Amino acid sequence: MKFTYTSLFVFPLLGIPKRLFGVSKYAKGRHIGTRFVNAYLCQEGINTPINSICVVYSNFMDKDQAAFQDTLESYDDFRFTYDLLKSYMSVSVFSISEDQLEAYNLFLEGKYSKYPNKSKSLCYDYVPGDMDIMVPFLQSIFLKESPRREKLEKDLKVTLSDDAELWSIYNPEKESINLLNIKNLKLKIIEYADLWPRQIHPHEFLDETIDPKVVESITRLTK
Repeated sequence: MKFTYTSLFVFPLLGIPKRLFGVSKYAKGRHIGTRFVNAYLCQEGINTPINSICVVYSNFMDKDQAAFQDTLESYDDFRFTYDLLKSYMSVSVFSISEDQLEAYNLFLEGKYSKYPNKSKSLCYDYVPGDMDIMVPFLQSIFLKESPRREKLEKDLKVTLSDDAELWSIYNPEKESINLLNIKNLKLKIIEYADLWPRQIHPHEFLDETIDPKVVESITRLTK
């Protein structure tokens, strides 16, 4: 599963260190080093606060799960948590702090190079994934580096203007927890089949929808 634009350019603005999500597990011989799954701007059918994001993580229910969740929910910008996909995953909703709203709004406009330097630094420090890959990737976008520009012009067979951004604006459908992205999250659960406290069966997710009781409880929280 690829990281969303929200994971790369907005989630780091929360200032939550990657080590908080850290685990050391193996699924089908592959090392799993994080509970973090992805971040999204919103979830269809869920009333989330304005200027907030949804952080999705795996509930491995290991000995460190409770401490992890307590720490995650201790951040000032935390709003609420709800379970997703039969509690194999959870979603924690965070508001974007006032001092990062400028970067958040620039993200919505696709103006990555205009991010304040402090927001760029947060993205470098807290971006999910392999730092050796992700930091140079972000730098090439934030700093509008020539090699990226040249590659884009070659691939697109166009000449970009000097003020052109070197990364596309976000696609709302890809940045929302919707039916398509829930399908991808289900596949992640099946991929991690060896890691859950009980055996899972792929067919149990075929008709998974958002529990109306969850929607009702979140609506009460956000009023």
